[in-house]
Amino acid sequence: MLPGSHESRPPITRVGMGEAAVRIAPARLRTTGLGSCVCLVLWDRWAAVGGMAHIMLPDTPRGGGVDPGEEGRYVRTAVPWLLEQMRAYGARYEQVVARLVGGADMFRMPAHARLQIGRRNVEALVEVLARLQISVVASDVGGHVSRSVDFDVSTGRVWIRRGNGDERWL
Repeated sequence: MLPGSHESRPPITRVGMGEAAVRIAPARLRTTGLGSCVCLVLWDRWAAVGGMAHIMLPDTPRGGGVDPGEEGRYVRTAVPWLLEQMRAYGARYEQVVARLVGGADMFRMPAHARLQIGRRNVEALVEVLARLQISVVASDVGGHVSRSVDFDVSTGRVWIRRGNGDERWL
């Protein structure tokens, strides 16, 4: 549960592994169990719209398309899908900011290992966001612990819970 007062809270939309969702304020988005996966949070404060994706892999198999409902699974499809959905609610690309959470090295692979999915997910996401000129305003990535994320679309605040018991605002 998020820290703070006991006033009524907006409804929570759960974003599962490989899923993505966009909501307008008041709303909250939550994902759990981030290991090597990366949670991308996009927010436009002026339009009061936000999106979240629980991204599993940098790219689709052989660079192909995805089935409906699988847009959040890959960096290559999650970012444009979230931006397009947010635009439908009035968001403007130049106002959107990003926060990144996850991308852990859960199996402590050597830095050169191809199977270091967490690092590859973060690198791909940073590259796509830079190309689209979307600022990453905060991140909590890497390391060796899992994470869960709560995102309040009204305020843009992101609460992180780590598998080692640490909790903090991002």
